Amino acid sequence: RNRELRKAMLLALSREMATKEDIEELKSYVDARINDVNRRISNLYGAVKASLVAIIATLISTILVPLILRILSHT
Repeated sequence: RNRELRKAMLLALSREMATKEDIEELKSYVDARINDVNRRISNLYGAVKASLVAIIATLISTILVPLILRILSHT
């Protein structure tokens, strides 16, 4: 009787175990999601970089234009 019970338990457990194919499928899914996140981060980096360049250009022009106008008006 114990042998039958062990066999039944092992069969039930084996149905719930992950197979190598399950793990490979999960790995493929995780890899795809990580690649998607990396792509989004790269796109975000580009947008932040462009914003910083625009901010710096605005600051430079805000400071330089009045100085240039002041210099030109004195000549």
